[in-house]
Amino acid sequence: MKVITIVARLVFCLVLMAGITAAFLTISNTQAQTSPPSIIAYGDSLISGLGVSSTLSLPGQLARLMGDEYSITNRGQRGAETEILLNNLQDRVLDDNPDIVILYGGGADLIPDFDNDGRVPAEETFANLEEIITRLQDDGVVVILLGHGSYEIPGFTLVDYTREFRNLAQSTGAYFVPDVMNNIALRSDYTNNDRIHPNARGYGIITQRVFPTVQKAIYEEFPDAPLSGSCQIYTPGQDRTELSFNTDQTVMTGQQVWWKAFAVGGFGNYQYNWQIEGNPRQGQEISTIFDTEGERNARFEVRSQNSPNNDMQIREETIQCEQSLDVVTPPLRGACEIEMRIFEDEVKITWNTDISGGENRNNYTFKWEIDGEVVGTSSRLEQTYDRDDDGEKSASVSVESGPHDAELSCGIEIPEMNTATSTSTLQRASCNVNGYDFEIGDYVRWSADVQPFSQYNSENEIVANTAVFWKGDGGLSTSSQAVSVAYTSSGVKTARAEIQAVAGEKVAAFCEVKIVPDTDGRTRGGSDGGGCFIATAAFGTALASEIDVLRDFRDAVLLESNIGRMFVSTYYTLSPPLADLIGRHESLRAITRWILQPIVTTVRLAGML
Repeated sequence: MKVITIVARLVFCLVLMAGITAAFLTISNTQAQTSPPSIIAYGDSLISGLGVSSTLSLPGQLARLMGDEYSITNRGQRGAETEILLNNLQDRVLDDNPDIVILYGGGADLIPDFDNDGRVPAEETFANLEEIITRLQDDGVVVILLGHGSYEIPGFTLVDYTREFRNLAQSTGAYFVPDVMNNIALRSDYTNNDRIHPNARGYGIITQRVFPTVQKAIYEEFPDAPLSGSCQIYTPGQDRTELSFNTDQTVMTGQQVWWKAFAVGGFGNYQYNWQIEGNPRQGQEISTIFDTEGERNARFEVRSQNSPNNDMQIREETIQCEQSLDVVTPPLRGACEIEMRIFEDEVKITWNTDISGGENRNNYTFKWEIDGEVVGTSSRLEQTYDRDDDGEKSASVSVESGPHDAELSCGIEIPEMNTATSTSTLQRASCNVNGYDFEIGDYVRWSADVQPFSQYNSENEIVANTAVFWKGDGGLSTSSQAVSVAYTSSGVKTARAEIQAVAGEKVAAFCEVKIVPDTDGRTRGGSDGGGCFIATAAFGTALASEIDVLRDFRDAVLLESNIGRMFVSTYYTLSPPLADLIGRHESLRAITRWILQPIVTTVRLAGML
């Protein structure tokens, strides 16, 4: 009995101690938090954000990533050399008594001049930066130094200053972020038109590079700072090294979505616990896949605990993601493909489907019909015909996925029997289309698949190629293997590929698509319609006014005649690779703009639009 009493008392003491400890931790958590440290970003145009709005500059994006509790004052000065930054330090920074200064300087000093030297000697630049850091530290300010590697300017010798910046950080004891512009300068996707200063995407990458050091400086130097944070949503195709502050994003059911948490304050040692659709997940970065439509929101609880060697303290904060996710079902689309194999006594035709989208992508239902009779219920249909049963052979298939459905129809022509070519080299020929239920203005790509496409001699030299001739609705008439067409009216559109085999035999394959009015019931001729690839590459944006003029000219003039439609069709077939080449070279972009500008001016003056 005594043993039982002792054990009971021991358990009671342990429970009481656990309760007291939990209460102490809660009190410590509540009492320890103070106001966040004041932060100033100081430097030249990399800090001020030349070419972007204040919210998309480095200080702006960094503050948004840190959450509602924190703010950053932007004291960047465009074109300020380090001597100017030093002279203005008292008025622009020290008088405001900041706790943390994020410092970047030297860009205006060290960019090469026409004699391939920096405009200010490097020794003077780093001496100025050292004095700035020393004065800040003497005033009790925590300094985060942003470094730079090579100053990349086209046509000039590049000098790498990574070591000098690192040595400066080590000698002063400043926190350090090396080479923040690495792989950003000179890239058109990450810089503005001067190819030097970052655009919003470039600043997003820099922000993610700087954030961990800012996070570390706060929890090491200001352990009483409050917990705060934010999150990012990345849908397919988005680069997770970048940032996006769009409040609403859309993803298709079945696609993978990434969620990433950011937190500052507390003691470091962060633990992240997510709640998405009531499902708990752990980790700074998690992924989800949604199978049903609807709006999705997320929140995460961040937990920060100090070193167990000290008096244990724990902070917790629940952060609701500002961004929401709209999950939608992708439209049910598909293509009907045909394969024909010709033998001595028979012809085998295989119809196949390539389906995507719909509500249930793992359980499509198919119903094939030929002349009104159901002949198959799988995704593939094979029919055998006598060799002398020539002429057109067609089939249609109904595809269903939940409430979504699509109708596909395609066919092929069995050529007349020709004893001279009864052992035809045309083993396979089909007509393919890149979808179904296109909207007005969408570009439909028709392609012919022929095997073998070329005939070789004994020395493996090409002696003949299969020829493909397209004819169809919307003025379609061309002799390429593939062609893209933008239809300006709704309805079922048919294309027919006449194929001249290398052995002289001719066959024809045909398929169709359905064009429906677009979502707002108008013909696409503006920014929502097909792109002017070459003009977009030349002017650097699809929103340029010159491109609007060219689009309107296309819709109002070119697409109104057969010759114009042939020109547009050929343009969209040949221009994408050329536009890609132009977009990668500034000299080609300048030449192309010089060529296009008189055309744009002429169209405007002629009053055609």
